[in-house]
Amino acid sequence: MTDSPAATKAVARTEARTRRKALAPDVRRVASTMIRAHIVASAAFAAADLVLTYVPVGSEADVLDVVRTARDAGVRAAIPRITADLLWFDEIDDIDVASLASLDVGAFGIPVAARPRPVVPTERTLALVPLLAFDQDGRRLGSGKGFYDRFLAQFPGVAIGVAFAVQEVERVPTEPHDRRLDGVVTEAGLLAEGKRCREV
Repeated sequence: MTDSPAATKAVARTEARTRRKALAPDVRRVASTMIRAHIVASAAFAAADLVLTYVPVGSEADVLDVVRTARDAGVRAAIPRITADLLWFDEIDDIDVASLASLDVGAFGIPVAARPRPVVPTERTLALVPLLAFDQDGRRLGSGKGFYDRFLAQFPGVAIGVAFAVQEVERVPTEPHDRRLDGVVTEAGLLAEGKRCREV
């Protein structure tokens, strides 16, 4: 009897989370620095009119400094907020960026902007998307709540997954509602259309 897609995903999530947590904190810090460098060197970042990112929780790769780089370049930035079953993004300012202490605590204990200021993404918007596992074809395995899949279904810009290299798998199990990414960035570089590149 074949396992259901949901059951297969549950196993894959556990395995991916274990691999990520197994990375030593100093290894994650160094890898996160390399990931941020790849992001800001990308064509998508250079062309962005708005950068959407996440606030790292637990063992996730830390890309929050990308927000500082974007704002220093005069580019708007935003972080997520979950309301009911919807994911949307609030613009943040220099006070928000200066210290996580200025952020409020939102759903699932994830920091959110102190003031709701929803942004409207465009085709030039770059979204940095957290994940648990990914494959060479841009398939993403998230936490299972579907917030990013629903968001990406209507997102007009460029969506780049963010992960450590150990989170790559041969094939991510998918269902019809799952949305592929335009690329994935790890400490090893950018992955787009099945090839390592810097053209995303």
